[in-house]
Amino acid sequence: MEPWVSGKITTGNGGVTTGGYWWTYTDHNAADSAYHATISQVTSLSVGFKPTVDSDPTHGNVLAVSGSVPPALPWALVSVQDPSTIDGYWQAAYPDSTIPAYPAAGIGFGLQHFNAPFDATGGGTWVGIA
Repeated sequence: MEPWVSGKITTGNGGVTTGGYWWTYTDHNAADSAYHATISQVTSLSVGFKPTVDSDPTHGNVLAVSGSVPPALPWALVSVQDPSTIDGYWQAAYPDSTIPAYPAAGIGFGLQHFNAPFDATGGGTWVGIA
């Protein structure tokens, strides 16, 4: 599962679109590995992050995820660079890579398209974002 962008970022009640995106991600470990994290909702280039209605009606829509992150890789195997602990995704791109395949899952965002710098003050109109 790759981290891909989805879900436009807006301010307030959808008043200003920044051009940014929300996404979910998990580690590169095989789905049947004891060290693979899970997440739901899974986003991709074709599946966007779907807001859900919060149980508190004053909150409106929220971005909700669920999942699990297993225990960390055994340090004894990581320290000797056992092949089972090496992140195969990065090793395919960089054959000399020995980056450990730590379990991980989460959500991310970029305030603007391609993570361009974002002026949260609106050119001095606001104090910032909350």
